[in-house]
Amino acid sequence: MSLLSHLSRFCCSKCSSIPSSSTRLFCFAPQIGKTSGLLKTTLVKSKQTFRNVSIVETKRESYKLKNASWKDFRAILSLAGPYKWRIMLGISFLGISSSIFLLTPRVLGKLIDEWDETKQDKMDQTDKSLILARYFKENPIALVGVLLVGALAIAARIYCMHTAGQLVINDLRKTVFNSVLRQDMAFFDKNKVGEIVSRLSTDALIVGYSVSMNLSDGARALLTCLGSGGLMVYTSLAMCKVIVVVVPVIVGTFAVFGKLQRKYTLLMQEAVAGANQVATERLSSVRTVRMLVAEKKELAAYSDKINEIWLISKMEGIAKGCMFGSKTAMWTMEDASRQWTYSQNSENAPNFL
Repeated sequence: MSLLSHLSRFCCSKCSSIPSSSTRLFCFAPQIGKTSGLLKTTLVKSKQTFRNVSIVETKRESYKLKNASWKDFRAILSLAGPYKWRIMLGISFLGISSSIFLLTPRVLGKLIDEWDETKQDKMDQTDKSLILARYFKENPIALVGVLLVGALAIAARIYCMHTAGQLVINDLRKTVFNSVLRQDMAFFDKNKVGEIVSRLSTDALIVGYSVSMNLSDGARALLTCLGSGGLMVYTSLAMCKVIVVVVPVIVGTFAVFGKLQRKYTLLMQEAVAGANQVATERLSSVRTVRMLVAEKKELAAYSDKINEIWLISKMEGIAKGCMFGSKTAMWTMEDASRQWTYSQNSENAPNFL
């Protein structure tokens, strides 16, 4: 009888076996030899074990540019406030380098025209570009010096913008990490650790470069567009007529690609966060993985996340290829149509060439 009473403490009348501790924890069947008080205690413990876990939607909506306000723009620029002088210095170097490399082709063109006897009579002797071209013709070392100054200005611009971006990224990461540490535990239940790490690494990098390197690239593109457009209008107003037809197509292509780029960037961030989450969880419990001999299973789970990144990257590559291919094709067609138009008029051909 004593042996039977000891077995009744471990055996389940429903399972008819000796379950593990975890199985006994969730087993609600009455056990042999249990008193009513012990049964109630077991049921209470079991009910406390089950939690009413709600599914939290962590997928983020992409923030559209039309919904952004001037306040959001100022908030982003405020990140670069402590390093505004460094950024302004970089923009100043940008102005120097852009001016040199925009004016150099025109000056060299005038220098080439000096050897063309058919154009010497039509040249305006008071043209500053012609005067500068003749000076460089007599002093080629000066031309080399100007080009070296432009190269040094480019190097200084990249250094200033790169270091400013890294300083902004460092401050942003420390601010975000300090904010994360002060959150309550419900925040960590809602947000995955891998996603938080992804925000500290990838998103901080994107935001930091958006107020430094991307700002520099945008300013350089704007200066190049305005400068080259102004020189083109100054050189030949008729040459701009064909380009006006092509510009809306190129702008539309960039607008469509901008929407796709925003979509793929968000998908890439989510995929990287998922991969980081899997890696963080598995590496933090590596002893359990080794004990269960689940290395291949965990590798397969991580490989699935990496494959998601690859698929998104492949779609992004296709979109980029289509954009740059269409842009190059349109510029080539514009150049060919412009040359064909001027070839139909022999009077404009010499001025164009």
